[in-house]
Amino acid sequence: MTIALRKPSLISSIIAVDNAPIEAALHSSFGGYVRAMHKIEDSHLTKTKEADAILAEVESDIAIRQFLLRNLVRGDGGHLEFRIPVKTLARELDNMAAFAYHPDKVRFEKKALFVRGTQSPYVPDEAIPVIGRFFPLFRLKDIDAGHWGE
Repeated sequence: MTIALRKPSLISSIIAVDNAPIEAALHSSFGGYVRAMHKIEDSHLTKTKEADAILAEVESDIAIRQFLLRNLVRGDGGHLEFRIPVKTLARELDNMAAFAYHPDKVRFEKKALFVRGTQSPYVPDEAIPVIGRFFPLFRLKDIDAGHWGE
């Protein structure tokens, strides 16, 4: 969303999945995920099963763990590391729920699809008018799921 608002000429349309252009508190589990991701990288693991065991210490849901594990790649020396820089993620965790734009100053006037999990708190009904102010050509599709698809 931010790239579409900052540089609309680069984007033809967007799909936002269970995310809205509002400030929202992150679920408390995100900090645990980042700590586990650090532990995985610091342990110089070579097997995904070992990484899953570390994530299982903070998340019992296998679907969420598998989603996080999809971001693992083999780094130098064959050790597993995350595609995204975990140190940056940890440093910016407190800012991830912020939204730095105001709808009176920027708009994306191209197609936008917002997919909302009806069992998720991340796109509340109150956010729909704000979405429309930022993305006047938006469509909303509700799915019967939580944030992680469960």
